Amino acid sequence: MTDLAERLADIQARNGPPTEEELKAEYLRLLSEGHTSMMAAKKLDKTGTYFRKFRSEASETFDAGFRDAYDEITAPGGLQNQGYASVGITALVEQAQAGNVRAAEKLLMAYDPHFDFMRPASFSGDVNIENLMLVMKDLPTDVIEKARQHILEKKQRELPVIDAA
Repeated sequence: MTDLAERLADIQARNGPPTEEELKAEYLRLLSEGHTSMMAAKKLDKTGTYFRKFRSEASETFDAGFRDAYDEITAPGGLQNQGYASVGITALVEQAQAGNVRAAEKLLMAYDPHFDFMRPASFSGDVNIENLMLVMKDLPTDVIEKARQHILEKKQRELPVIDAA
């Protein structure tokens, strides 16, 4: 009889509302997948303020571990940014598959080496002697010019061969 009562209590606990710890863990997971703070809170039927109180040292419910995990996930280059990129790429691929020519073009420029020529000059690493002189101000001008010439020659060797026939 006690076994049945324990099992019933376990089932009731699983069907009850999530605990704060479960909510915090799910919130961090959603952030890692590329949801914004507000989107993640809304998915959990909470507000951004609800989760902010766990990160604020002035709050009675401050949780240093949660704050540290949040800071790591949302830092530049963190899991949230990777999630944003994943969401963006997925949307771009879906648009390309639906026939959006610009989306297909962007994917080809980014991922197919045959379409390198479509990349903007800033992608290609345009070499400007004035910019090199600003960055490497201690080097003599002739050394910078030689480096520039070497880079330009290398780019010329990499240009695609166009058959005019």
